[in-house]
Amino acid sequence: MRKAFHKGGNSSCRFHIRQHYKVYNEKCKSADIPVNHWAIPRPIWRVMEEEKDVATRGRMTKKQGQQLLDFKTAVGPREFTRSGILQAVATLIATNNQPLALADNPAFRNALVSMRPKSTTTDLPSSYDVKVYLHNKFVQRIVELEEEIKVSNSSIRLNGFEYIRT
Repeated sequence: MRKAFHKGGNSSCRFHIRQHYKVYNEKCKSADIPVNHWAIPRPIWRVMEEEKDVATRGRMTKKQGQQLLDFKTAVGPREFTRSGILQAVATLIATNNQPLALADNPAFRNALVSMRPKSTTTDLPSSYDVKVYLHNKFVQRIVELEEEIKVSNSSIRLNGFEYIRT
């Protein structure tokens, strides 16, 4: 009587069902029940996954042949200048919320040198150079804003609305 009932945990049940996969699969199809993935034997599951991957890759490309890569060209400086590298490093630090000490980081400086092997240490900006550059740019922008405010004596345009001084 004991042999009539399956004893064991979930993993034992799954292993047992895998031994009778053909019968299980036929009964599921006839009853219109989805097959549980745990009941599928590993080799059959692997083949199903590979077929799904091939189908997915085929859908991602127009044809299943080799495709051309669409490279975007980056517009940047054509030649190396000290002021150009200072501006690039300052922009990187300011826009990506990086610490000023990044400019003095040896790994970062080595990366800059690898882009132009002829560089010397005087060509590369230090954290002090970046700090002075950012400060000067800030002061320059404040002066420009003051000039714009002086020019628009009668009205100030803010967020698309015009405020008239009375």
